[in-house]
Amino acid sequence: MHLKQEVIANFFGVCVAVDPALSLARGLMHPTIPDRVRSLRLPEDYDRCAIVLPDEYHMLTFVTDVNGGSFVYSDMNGDYVFRCQATWVGVCAVFGVDSVVHGVAYRGDARHRAGELVLGVFDASRLNGVELSDRPILERHQCVHARMHAAGKLPDRVLYHWLGYAESCYRSVERAPFESHQMLLFKDNGDCERVLGPLRIGNGIRPAESSV
Repeated sequence: MHLKQEVIANFFGVCVAVDPALSLARGLMHPTIPDRVRSLRLPEDYDRCAIVLPDEYHMLTFVTDVNGGSFVYSDMNGDYVFRCQATWVGVCAVFGVDSVVHGVAYRGDARHRAGELVLGVFDASRLNGVELSDRPILERHQCVHARMHAAGKLPDRVLYHWLGYAESCYRSVERAPFESHQMLLFKDNGDCERVLGPLRIGNGIRPAESSV
């Protein structure tokens, strides 16, 4: 099954219409992933914030309303959100009501959850009614880390997805619990700047085309 189909089958429940203006205002629309380029632009890239990006992935946004309702959004959904399937409702519970968090869905490799669909959370536009979208992405990431650490045991197949400086990401690509030859670089405000790859590591295989 293609990852996109697997994500739809596993995460999305009942479809709910949402006002497009509201979705933009509340940070449901995670910035579009740009085209891949082939190399770091030294030295300026090393101090950029980045995440190690799975070779095959899909970005998702999880929303908890003020009543505790749990929803999931993807850029392939247009003006609709979906109620979370029961397996993933726990994602929203970690971050509390009136929250908007962002993560990357991928299949685990032999080192962790081999072949299983996993969600790595790395960013938040809003937490418990506090707007974060105007803060630097590193600060937002620290808020996500603090909340996930405080939660203790996380829901099954939900992981903390580390965000750091590009130099550190580059050095940790081979240790990621998924197949990866690329990084996603962010601007300070959290906009996606560009994908760096294929990174020449391991066997140097070019990453497969990603579902964006």
